[in-house]
Order: sequence, then structure tokens, then C-alpha cells
Amino acid sequence: METFLHAGLSFAAIAATLLVMPAPSAAMQTFALALGVALIGLPHGALDPLLARRAGLMSDWRAVILFHAAYLATVGLVLAFWFTAPVLALVIFLIYSAHHFAGDWLDKPFAQRLAIGASVLSLPAMFHVSAVSDIYVLLSGEGARQIAQAQLWLAPLWLLIISGSIIGFVWQKQPWDALEIAILLIGALFLPPLIFFLIYFCALHSPRHFLAIWRASAYRRQAARIAGFYTVASLLMALAAILAFGPANEMIASMQKAVFIGLAALTVPHMVLAIILEGRPRD
Repeated sequence: METFLHAGLSFAAIAATLLVMPAPSAAMQTFALALGVALIGLPHGALDPLLARRAGLMSDWRAVILFHAAYLATVGLVLAFWFTAPVLALVIFLIYSAHHFAGDWLDKPFAQRLAIGASVLSLPAMFHVSAVSDIYVLLSGEGARQIAQAQLWLAPLWLLIISGSIIGFVWQKQPWDALEIAILLIGALFLPPLIFFLIYFCALHSPRHFLAIWRASAYRRQAARIAGFYTVASLLMALAAILAFGPANEMIASMQKAVFIGLAALTVPHMVLAIILEGRPRD
């Protein structure tokens, strides 16, 4: 399902960008990104407590408190590190994000899926390096501009690998895999980086993760309640972050910082939990 959703939204956005609309403003892109992450992106991570409970990590009230304390402490450490060493933090965020996004293709060889995950982050820099540089500078200061340049230099390698992957998937009669990767490449070429990331994150990555948990869960109402509760809590924290990052006349920049730095902080405990849960029995 998510393959068709991602393809449909990507083609619609490309058509709107090329044929109908002028390029969307930074404000419009930021609001769309914030809304998409809030409504679709956050709920897939908000199921972490359910996964922890199913794996026996929250067996009593002490374990519940310990889990939440450890989760929030990890978020706090990531934020502290980001504000202490913002450029290094951004580099590390991009590396572990590539590894995390590679999980969308778990049935593929590790090197191949890691290259695809890296492509999600690097291909936009190949086609829109100035826009990507501006985003990085906003998040981590002027020194972060070199990160976009490094991605630009590496992008041909990822382009070669994923082009080979598309050909390989077609040869192996895996058309849906070929379609997914081709849409990533086409979207990176034609779409503004924020819109490209929005569509990938909210139409492919988050639904794939959420649906995998949903289908495996015997307690779907409980899953929905848990996702709703933690999503609202995350939104309140994001609102506080937006207000903390700057005055009202810098709202767009503050929203971009809240979205990406917030995702960086939340992704670390999300990934740590996934590592802990590997191989553990689930209820």
C-alpha cells in the first residue's frame, strides 16, 4: 500500500511543481513538513512503548518509569550534544538516519539497503545543493555547509548504486521494489528537498513501520490509544521547542529546527529500542 501512496503523492507533487504551481515558498514547505510529521511521522515512533511492553520491558510500574526516564534522558543527551557540537551532531544524525531508513528494505542485502538509505539523504544535495546547504546552516551553523558539499561529491556513487539496484530489481522481476527506488530518484531530481523528505517520510517510511507493528499487534485499540497519547505529548514538546528557538518573526526557522532537531533526538532512542528488541520474544 505504501508503495502506491508514495508513488502517487510524488507524481502529484512533481506535476504540481512543474505544470501548475510556482515553487512553493519556504513557509509553505515548512508548514507542510511540520503538519505531515505531526500527523503521520510521530505516530510511528509513538508506538515504542507498546513494543517495549510486548517485549517485557515494562512489566511493572517501576519498569514503566525506568523506560520513560531512559527514553527521555536519551532525548535530552542528544539535544545537549546538538547544541554543544552542532556540525558533528548533524553528521552523526545523517549517518544514523541513513541506517534507520535502510530498514525500509530489510529483505535486501545490507550494503544495498544502506546505499538506498543514504540516497534518501544525499540525492537531494546532488540536484538542489544550495537549498540543502541552507537547511543545514539553519540547523547547525555556517560550518554545516560543507556537509552538503560532501553529499554532493558522494551522490554520484549512490546514484550509480541505486540505478544498478533498479535494473537489478527489474531483472529479478521485483517491479514494486524498482518502482520505489525509481520514485526516490525522480522525486529527488524534481522536488524541493523539504517536500521530497516530507513525501518519503510520511508516505513510505512511517506507514511501512506503523503498519508492520499494527498488523502484528493483537491489541490494536490499545496501540491506537498509545500512539495518540505519545503523539500529543510529542507535539506539546515540539510547540515548546518552537517557542524556545526564537521570536515570532522567526517562526519558520524555528519550525524547521524543531522538526529536524526533534527528529534527531527522537530517532536515537527509537533506534536503540529496535536494537534491544532484536531477538527478544514478543507477546
